[in-house]
Amino acid sequence: MWPRAGIQTGRLYHVWQYKYTTMLDTTIYNAPSYVHKVIVESALHFAYNTLIKNKKRDMSVFVVMRPMTNDEAGYSTSNDDGRWPSIFNIELNSNLIISDLVKTVMHEMVHVWQVFTGRMHIDHKHVRFERRIYSTEYVDMHILDAPWEQEAYEMEQELYDSFIRGRV
Repeated sequence: MWPRAGIQTGRLYHVWQYKYTTMLDTTIYNAPSYVHKVIVESALHFAYNTLIKNKKRDMSVFVVMRPMTNDEAGYSTSNDDGRWPSIFNIELNSNLIISDLVKTVMHEMVHVWQVFTGRMHIDHKHVRFERRIYSTEYVDMHILDAPWEQEAYEMEQELYDSFIRGRV
């Protein structure tokens, strides 16, 4: 398993020891191995503690790992239609190598953070991000250019690097 991970085991072991917060409840389904489950759970808690520093509301994240097409890494949705959602689903491609899996967790947790803090709201016809409204037709055609995606890609690498170094 470790050669496939692409991360030195000694460095990754220290990341596993990261202290969890009680404000985040995680459930992970269909992890290909125990190692995948531990790494994903640790990455979720790391991202939560890094991004949601001063929030007093609890959050629940349900993760489903399943094989996806080669161009899909993952996506996140909210189960909660309220103004301040706190229940989220993340689907992850179980075929990803460990380093890409962790980067995807970080990317999707940025989206969770965007919704959780009220910076982004998604409904069936529109996406509102930082007071601007985008139609779903625009989003479908220009998803990689969308400002919330640009922010997620930028923050994903920073979070990943900090996670591997074991810092918050």
